[in-house]
Amino acid sequence: MRAAAAAISAATTQAEVDAAAKLVATESVRSSTAKQAATKLVRLQEIRLEHASIVTKALQDKLDGQISSQAYAYLEERATALSTLLSAGVNTQLQTVGKAVTSPPLTVEAPLAALKSGTGSITPAAGWVGFPGGCALPAAQDTFRPQPLSQGPSIITTSKLVQDTKVRMLADPLLAKEHAYLLRSAIAEGAIVRDPATPWIWFPTRVMRLGYGWLAGQDILAREKLAADTRDILLAGPGLTLDVRSATVLTAAATSADWIGGLPVVNDSVLVKWIGPLSCMLSDHDNWVDGPTNLSAIHDSAALLAAVAFLKDRPTQSAALSKAALIAVQPALKMITTDGGSFEGPGYWNYQSTALSSLYSTAANVYGTTPVPLPSLANVSKYAIDAATPSGQAVDFADSSPQRMSPLMPAWDSYARKDSTVAGWVIGEYQKARDVRLLWWWTSPSAPRQPVSSRFSTTGLAVLQAPGKTAALKGGVNGSLHSHLDLGTFSYHSKGVDWIVDPGAGSYSLPGYFSSTQRWTYWKTSTASHSTISDSGKNQPLTATAALAVPSPTGAVVDLRAALPGTTKALRSATLTTAGVNLTDSIQAPQPRDLRWQIVTDAAVTITGSQATLTKSAQTLTITFNGAPATAQLTATPAPETSSTGANLTLLTLSLPKVTTTTLTATFK
Repeated sequence: MRAAAAAISAATTQAEVDAAAKLVATESVRSSTAKQAATKLVRLQEIRLEHASIVTKALQDKLDGQISSQAYAYLEERATALSTLLSAGVNTQLQTVGKAVTSPPLTVEAPLAALKSGTGSITPAAGWVGFPGGCALPAAQDTFRPQPLSQGPSIITTSKLVQDTKVRMLADPLLAKEHAYLLRSAIAEGAIVRDPATPWIWFPTRVMRLGYGWLAGQDILAREKLAADTRDILLAGPGLTLDVRSATVLTAAATSADWIGGLPVVNDSVLVKWIGPLSCMLSDHDNWVDGPTNLSAIHDSAALLAAVAFLKDRPTQSAALSKAALIAVQPALKMITTDGGSFEGPGYWNYQSTALSSLYSTAANVYGTTPVPLPSLANVSKYAIDAATPSGQAVDFADSSPQRMSPLMPAWDSYARKDSTVAGWVIGEYQKARDVRLLWWWTSPSAPRQPVSSRFSTTGLAVLQAPGKTAALKGGVNGSLHSHLDLGTFSYHSKGVDWIVDPGAGSYSLPGYFSSTQRWTYWKTSTASHSTISDSGKNQPLTATAALAVPSPTGAVVDLRAALPGTTKALRSATLTTAGVNLTDSIQAPQPRDLRWQIVTDAAVTITGSQATLTKSAQTLTITFNGAPATAQLTATPAPETSSTGANLTLLTLSLPKVTTTTLTATFK
C-alpha cells in the first residue's frame, strides 16, 4: 500500500494516475484477503477444537458403555471426513495470503452441523487422509505404509534377533548367567507397583525388562503385566497436550503393544487421544515436530511407531502418518548426524537416543529400505566415543549435567554397518548399564576404538584426546535452544578427575528461562558461569559465533572475536603436552578493555602468588600463568550457585585490567 501511495504521489500523467489507481485497487484486495483469511483461519481453529471435543466425548461414551460400538464407528467415520475438510480449508486460506485474489468462503460450517446433529452427509476432501479428533494429512503412497517384513515383533527387534541372541547367550556359560539374570529381572520388575502419574520416568525401562522376559523367556506373567500397564496408560491418554514426555510414553507403549501382539481394545483411544494431537502437530508443521531439535526426534519417532503398532488395519492412515513423520524428522536427523553431536548438549543428545534408535531399528524391520532415506549414524558413534573423557563422561556443555553417552544409537549403527570396533565400545557400555537392545543389535566386537582428537563443527566443540587426558574448547553459536553464552569455554580431565565443571542447566521453572531475553539474566546460562575469557561483567552477544579448528591431534583453537566485540584478534588455543595442557589467549584490541580469565571448579583451590593449586579426589593440579600483566590479580571466590550435581563451586579468576594486547598462557599440570 505504501508503494501504491508513492505511485499516486509521483504520477504526472493520466496514464500514470490510472496505473497507480489500479495498483491501489490490487493492493486493497490483497490486504482485504489477508485480513479475511486470518479471520477464517481463527474460525477453522475453533471448529477443529469443537471437532476434537465431539470425538473425545463420543469415545468416552463408548468406553463407558453409553453408546454402541456401531454408533461410535459411524461418528468416527464422519469426524474423519470433517478433519479432511478442515485441513483442506486451512490450506486454501493460507494459499490466498499475499495474493490479490478473493478470499474463498468457508465450507465446513454445514459439515460441522451435520456432525453435531448426526444427520446429513459429510464428504471428505480429496487428497487428504483424516484422523478423528485430530487433523488430516496429505495422502501417501502405499510404499510409506509400514508392513513387518517377518512374523512377530517389528518395533526395535524381531523374533530372529531375539532368538539369535538367546542362542548366542546360552552357548556361553557367562552369557547364560546374564540371560538368567535378565529373566529374573523381568520377574522382579513385574512385582513392582509403579506410580501411574509418572509413566515417562519408569515405563520405558519397564517395557524393556518385561519385554525381554516375554520375548526371550515366554514369561506369560511378564506379558500380562505389559498388557495391563500399556492398556491403562493408553486409555488414560496424554492429558491436554502431547508433550515430549507423553511422546516418550507413546514410543514405549507402541513398543509394548507390538511385542505382545497388539491391544485392539485401546486402538480407538490411541487414535483419538494420542495420534490425533500428533496429526495436528504434523499438519501445522509445528516446530516441535519439524525443527532441528531433540523434540522433533522424539515426537516423530513416536508417530512412526504408533503407525506400526496401532494402525495395522488402517492402511491409508498408516501410510499418511508414517510419511509425515519420516519427512518431518529430517531436520532433526540432519542436526545430529552431520557431525554426530548436538548443539543442545550431551544431555539432549542422550534424551533423543531412545527415540532415534527406535526409529532406525523399526524402519529397517518394516521397510527394509525406507521410502525417505535415513542418514548414517556413523558420525553419532564417533561423537559418542571421541567427545568423552577417559572416565567415560561426556564433555559437558549447554543445559546438561554430567552423564555417560548413551550407547543406543552407536549400537544400532554398529549393527547396521557391521563395525566391530564400535561394537567393542558398545559391549563395554553394556557392562555398566544393562540394556537388552545392546544384545539384540549385535555385531561381533573387536577391541573398542580408542578416542581421537576431533572437531565437531556443527555442534561447536573441539576435543583433544591423549592417554589419560581430555581437553575441550567450546565454539559454535550462542542464543540457540538449550545453549549457554559459553563460547570459549575450556574443560580438562586428567588423573581421573574432571577439574573444570560446567554449571549445568538452571531450573526450568525459573520465570522466562526459555524466553529470548530473560533466559540470559540467570547465572548458569550467562557468560559469568563459564570457564572462558570475557569482557569483565558482561555477557557475550546472543548472536555471537565462534569458529573452531583442530590443526593437530594435540591442539585446538577457537576464534572469539565475535564473543569479544571490538577486538581485532581473540584466539584461544589449547595444546596437550606431556605434563598437561597449555591454554593460551591472544588478544588485540584498539582500545583498552577490562578482561576476565576464569575457570569454574568443584575442587578445593589454594592460591600462592600467581599460582593456583586445585585438589580433588586425592589428586592435585597446578595452574601457572605466563604473560600476565603486572596489574593482573588472581582470586578464588565461591560461586553463587552449586553445580548440577549439588557440588559447591569456586570461581578461579584472573582479572586483566586495561588490556590492548596480551598473550596469556595458563599451564595446567
